[in-house]
Parts: sequence; structure tokens; C-alpha cells
Amino acid sequence: ANAIDHDIAAKLDAVQPMPDVPLNICDVTDIRVFSLFDGHGGAACARRAAQLMNRFLISRLLDASRSASGQLTTTLLGEVLDTVFADFHQDHCNKLKSGSTASLIVLCSKIVAIATIGDSRTVLFRLTGAGSFDLLYESPDHNTDNEDEQARLKEDGVQLQLMEKDDVLRFESGLSVTRTLGDTESKHVTRVPAVFCHVRQPGDKLVVVMASDGMWDSLKNADVIDV
Repeated sequence: ANAIDHDIAAKLDAVQPMPDVPLNICDVTDIRVFSLFDGHGGAACARRAAQLMNRFLISRLLDASRSASGQLTTTLLGEVLDTVFADFHQDHCNKLKSGSTASLIVLCSKIVAIATIGDSRTVLFRLTGAGSFDLLYESPDHNTDNEDEQARLKEDGVQLQLMEKDDVLRFESGLSVTRTLGDTESKHVTRVPAVFCHVRQPGDKLVVVMASDGMWDSLKNADVIDV
């Protein structure tokens, strides 16, 4: 953690704010990162991710910004988020038997970028009037209830088992989440995230909500909008 912090501090010292940032560009001096981790099989993976992954992501964003002359576009943001999960798993979680979902939000004045693995859902709404919202994005639940995930696993030759105790499809290991950090004993779990980028328009009033499956099991999007 200290090494990552030192690396970030050195990179930030070299960054200068851009005076006029185009509408689809993210200025690294304006970045905020938010994250959520829901562990299973023990707390080690979720705890490690909560301690390190924001800093790991910021370091990668600064590297990408430097290579792009300070201009983080939606395309570049998406590419960074697409790779950071596998890289973080390899560097920090590749020996952990416990696992964790991971949800990341990169927020700046021009762009909202969301990346998730697992079944902790993130939703992005736009306020369109008094108490009225448009749903701009809802992250997919990466679990064995998801038909797309079932099809992907079937194509890979994975046989899921229906557990009588809870009537849930699971891997042989008992895991029902299909994309995670950690979980090194579950061979067919992937580290590939779902990624979404939204360019904020002038006057946009946005609400983003990230929560673990425990909340989404009880509340629908409409309920969250009501709140």
C-alpha cells in the first residue's frame, strides 16, 4: 500500500490541470473513485480490495493519462477499467481462496465510468423532472441466474449443479457468482468486468447507486428511485 501511495503521489506531482477540457475528456485532476466489495468464503479478498484497489486504479489512470497527454477519453477509461480487474487479481488476489465482487465508479465533471464483476449491482439514473428518472444503465448480475452467464459457461463446457438446499445453480465449489476477484479454487470464474461510460451533458442531474445483492434482493429500481 505504501509503495502504491508513493507512486501515486509522484505521478500527481507531475500532473498539471488542463485549462479547457473538451466535453468527452476526463481531467485527471478532477477524478473521484468509488468502490464496493462484497466478500464470500472469508473476508481476506474483500478486505484487500477495499484497502488497495482504488489506489491501484488511480495509479493505472494516471499512467494512461500520461501516455495520452493528459486526455482520458471514454474509450481510454473503458480500456483501463477493462484490464484493471485482471491485473489487480494477478498482483494482489491470485493466491486467495476467498473471493469478492467488485464495483468501481470513476467520476469526473465530464464522464461517469462504471465497471463491475459479480452480483453487486450499480445503476445510473438521470433526473428528468420532479421525482421522475430515466434509467441510463444497470450493471448485469454476474451469477448463475444470468442466462448470458449460463450460456458463456456452457460454451466453455462448464457443468453447473442445482443445489437442493437452496435451489440455486452452483459450480462444483459451491460458488454461484461467475465473475470475481480471488476464488483461486474456482477455475471457471473470470475477471472480465462489465464496463459502461456516460458522457455528462450540461445540466445533467445524475444519481448513481451501488449496492450488494442483499439490497437488490429486496428492492427494485423503482423502489430505489422512490427513496
